[in-house]
Amino acid sequence: MANEQSCELCHRKTKRGATEHHLIPRTCHKNKWFQKNFTREQMRITVSLCHDCHSAVHRFTPKRKNWGDTITVSYC
Repeated sequence: MANEQSCELCHRKTKRGATEHHLIPRTCHKNKWFQKNFTREQMRITVSLCHDCHSAVHRFTPKRKNWGDTITVSYC
């Protein structure tokens, strides 16, 4: 398989490989609250997800969240 990364949620390796999902959405990176509360490194953190899990994360996670909580892969 060309892409040996496995999904960090379901642990599958697929023919499509994994995609990167930002734990803090890129649309929030220019927001002053995020810039004050998170470092650039924290905002750049991604997790490798298969296509199915990545789609599910975007489909089922709320658009707004209490960002004061710890952001981890378990949130996704």
